[in-house]
Amino acid sequence: RGQRCDARWAGPWPDLLDEEGRDAVRRAARVLLRAQLKGALLTDDRSLLKAFAQHAAAWKASLGSEWKPFITQDVLKTLVDAAKTLEICEDEDYQRWQVVDASRVVASIGVRGDDVAALVKGALGPRLVTTLRASLIAEAWAEAGCLYCAWRDRLLSDDGLPSLPEAASNAAVEVLTCGLDLISLSLDDPAMLARA
Repeated sequence: RGQRCDARWAGPWPDLLDEEGRDAVRRAARVLLRAQLKGALLTDDRSLLKAFAQHAAAWKASLGSEWKPFITQDVLKTLVDAAKTLEICEDEDYQRWQVVDASRVVASIGVRGDDVAALVKGALGPRLVTTLRASLIAEAWAEAGCLYCAWRDRLLSDDGLPSLPEAASNAAVEVLTCGLDLISLSLDDPAMLARA
């Protein structure tokens, strides 16, 4: 009572329980870890994402067969849902990086590189391209340049977070190349960019 509760508190218990009790603990752990990830995605605080990854990794052995559903169903679905929420954010001047950062962090707990790549191309890429295209059409050149560089650095820089796995890094390069193509098109043929 009076203390924060997270998945670590249940750590000593699985070995003392029967299989039914361990199943209940595993289910509870998934709920707690999913809630922790959702909480980390509500704020632009990398330390919360790192704490989530540490707690999830500590639970890997205890979750057993529940581990794969956890990282594929719970983690990936949570990130995709969060990316959709950020896409429809009305404040275009405020870039929120939680899902981008999380896409780098989750590979460290076992999410497959191909799944992270699909997240980058299917959820994050369209957000970058849409926002960048809008800035270019509005002839906000400085804003577009800053936006592109910010995404490049956030996806690929060595800045204290784990690097994207190879497949996801390649996907990020594809997305960024698409952004460069948009910038070139805006300089060569602005009318075509507006029609694209």
